[in-house]
Amino acid sequence: NVEANGDVIVEKEIVNSCVMACGEVKLVTGTIVGGETWALGGIKAGSLGNERFTPTLVVAGVDPLAEREIARHLTAVNALVEELRRIDAATEPRIAGLASLADAQRRAIIELLTRSAECHLRVEKLLEEIEALKTRARERARPLIQVAGEVYAETNLRIKSSSLLIHNKMIGPIRYDLHNNEVRFKRLE
Repeated sequence: NVEANGDVIVEKEIVNSCVMACGEVKLVTGTIVGGETWALGGIKAGSLGNERFTPTLVVAGVDPLAEREIARHLTAVNALVEELRRIDAATEPRIAGLASLADAQRRAIIELLTRSAECHLRVEKLLEEIEALKTRARERARPLIQVAGEVYAETNLRIKSSSLLIHNKMIGPIRYDLHNNEVRFKRLE
């Protein structure tokens, strides 16, 4: 497995591996077979997949490291939202009669309300970080896959959030990119 904040340049092949690059993945004459190859800056390869129909996923225009960080942030947001729901359920019925509660109960409600405010701020900060990650990825994305040679069946091409599963071998050079949220190809000369 390889993770890179920049480009990944391979001379021969990527086989049954997980490669995640925030730059471009280049194997101008090499092949990608099996596994997953993600590249925010696009992918250039000699061939994708093989004649044995090895499932191969290539993803362009998506920041794999940012996606993982966004998923972690969303998990944290969901946990905080659940905590806020529990705090609201515990405090809402007692807010109106707060003055009539015993000191210990009043302090407990105030502590919960303080925690609620902290949770709201943390959710807001996490959502801002998610947006910043998405914006940086959009600015640096190069949603493009170029193949000089063959693209074999069972190769799944994903550009941003759209996918194209190859069912029959295609001969290159071919350029895959996104048109109206669909992965399209163009034969190159």
